Amino acid sequence: MRKSILVRSALFIILYSVTSIVSAQNFTIKGLVRDKDNIPLIGAMVVALNPVDSTLSGYSVTETNGNFLLSGLDKSDYNLQITYIGYGTVQRLIRIDGTTKETDLGVINMNQEGKMLDAVTISAEYIPIKVTKDTLEFNADAFKTQPNAVVEDLLKKLPGVEIDAEGGIKVQGEDVKAVTVDGKEFFGKDPKMATKNLPANAVKKVQVFDKKSKTSEFTGIDDGLDEKTINLELKDDKKGGYFGNAMAGYGSDSRYEGKIMVNRFSTKSQVSFIGSLNNLNNTGISVGDFASISGGSGRNL
Repeated sequence: MRKSILVRSALFIILYSVTSIVSAQNFTIKGLVRDKDNIPLIGAMVVALNPVDSTLSGYSVTETNGNFLLSGLDKSDYNLQITYIGYGTVQRLIRIDGTTKETDLGVINMNQEGKMLDAVTISAEYIPIKVTKDTLEFNADAFKTQPNAVVEDLLKKLPGVEIDAEGGIKVQGEDVKAVTVDGKEFFGKDPKMATKNLPANAVKKVQVFDKKSKTSEFTGIDDGLDEKTINLELKDDKKGGYFGNAMAGYGSDSRYEGKIMVNRFSTKSQVSFIGSLNNLNNTGISVGDFASISGGSGRNL
């Protein structure tokens, strides 16, 4: 009898604990983001930050009507940050006190003049997303990845960024045409050369912007031929030194595969060694890949 009571008590405690955890993370924040003329802004970034250390608690991207929903939040205070290219960042202090499951902020208007509404101070070092002039910038360390992750894995975690099955990239619905590293092309114009090979932990910032055509840059006249571009700013300790990643796998029927990439970047040069060894009938790097990097320094081992 005593054993039965103890078992029921233990089950009650477990169920109570699980229920408490679930209910503690069941709060939401919603709203509508529009410009000063009340026109919906599609693709605006909305993030909730912990006010103590500015770590990321949740994020959302505005949809067709400018609406957003942040879910899975705890009862706490949050610094809400809304960014959109060409508009001033909006920052608000939001309190979820537990009296209601849903906090509706209504319409939030963004201003092109760069005025901030209900501004709060946040350490710039930890802000996960910010807009500087015409550039959308992500703090890479704010988005956690696995130890052996590559840049593509990092991009998949960024709000507003989509990666298709072939590795093609879209930001706010627009195709990314180029990925640069510290402002320089990474062995050709194919974005996948950088995103599928460079380690995620080498990146300090991911910067998204519309790159002007050479004609537009020379004349100063917008010719409408901008290309959506991602620039990967490397961490200081990755500049001038060696870094890279490696992968190995072994399966049934004695099948195996191994890959390694070692990089050394400086202000004057980019050098990468790409090695691939397998018995899966996989060439690792294609003739097309070699053609695309013919303007740089590369070697396949």
